[in-house]
Amino acid sequence: MSFSYFIRRILLSIPTILLVTLIVFLLVRLVPGDVVDMIIGTQNFLSEEQILQMYEDFGLDKPLISQYFIWLKSLVTGNLGVSLRTGEDVADLLVQRLPVTLELALLSILFSIIIGIPLGMISALKKNTYVDNSIKVVGLVGLSSPAFWIGTIFIVLFSFYFDNFTIFGYVSFIENPLKNLQIFLLPSFTLGLMIAAQILRITRTSMIDELSKDYVKVAHSKGLSKNKVIYKHAFRNALTPIITITGIQLGYLFGGSIVIENMFALPGLGRLLLQSVNQRDYPVIQAIILFIVIVIVILNLLIDFIYTIIDPRVNLE
Repeated sequence: MSFSYFIRRILLSIPTILLVTLIVFLLVRLVPGDVVDMIIGTQNFLSEEQILQMYEDFGLDKPLISQYFIWLKSLVTGNLGVSLRTGEDVADLLVQRLPVTLELALLSILFSIIIGIPLGMISALKKNTYVDNSIKVVGLVGLSSPAFWIGTIFIVLFSFYFDNFTIFGYVSFIENPLKNLQIFLLPSFTLGLMIAAQILRITRTSMIDELSKDYVKVAHSKGLSKNKVIYKHAFRNALTPIITITGIQLGYLFGGSIVIENMFALPGLGRLLLQSVNQRDYPVIQAIILFIVIVIVILNLLIDFIYTIIDPRVNLE
C-alpha cells in the first residue's frame, strides 16, 4: 500500500465520518424527550427557572447547529465531553468499556473463522454431495437464526446442565483468566455462529469459483499434488472475499453486539450505548458512534493492506 493511497483514503474518510456524526447528532435529538426530561421524570418539583438553568448547564439551550459545532470544536481538541447523567469523562468511559467489547469481538471472529472456513472448504470440495447439502442446511439455519434466540438456548442449556458455570457478569482476564474465558464463551460463541454461517457461504462460493478456473486444471496437469493445488493456489485466491466479509463483520461487532452484551450482562460499549440512548446522554452516544465509525474506516484500510499481501498483483494506487 502506497503512502499516498493511505493519505487519500484517510482524507476521503473524513467527510464520511463528519456526515455520520451529524446524522447521529440530529437523530438522537429527534427521539421524544431529552436528558432534562429523563432526569426530572414524571414528578416535577422544579420551577421553570430551575429547568431552564439545567438546559443552560447542559448546553442544550443553544440552537442545534451551534451545539453540533461546539461538539466538533471540542472534538478537535481531544475533548469528548462529559456524561450528562454521571458527570464522568466520556473518554474515560470508552476506555473502561472498550476491553470488554474488544475481547468479545475478537473471540467471536475467532470462533467464526474456526467454524466457517473449514466447513466452507469441505462443502466446496464435496460439492453436490450429501455432505455439501448438510453443511448448506447448517449454514442456512445459522443465517436465519437471530443471535438472541441462539443465546437464549445456550443460557437455558448451560443453566440446566452446568451448575457451576458462570454465564453472566464480567471478570477481567488479568484478574482471573479462566473465569474470564468461561464468561465470554457463550456470548462470543453465539455471535461467532451467526458470522460463521456467512463466512461458510462465502468460502464455499469462492472456492467453487476458483476450483473451476483454468489455472487449477493446468496445475493438476503438471502433476502438482491435490492438497498443494487446493490450499496453496485455490484457497489463497479465494481468501479475498473471505477477508472482506470477516473485516466487515468485525466492524459490525463493535456496534452490533448490543443485544448480546445486554443478554449476558457484559459491561461493554454496546451496553453503554443502549443505556445512553435510554437516558438521552448525548455526548456518550456521539462518542461511541464516532469510535465505531473510525474503527470501521481503519478496518477497511487494514483489509486493503492484507489484499496486497495475499495477492501481490493488487496495486493500490
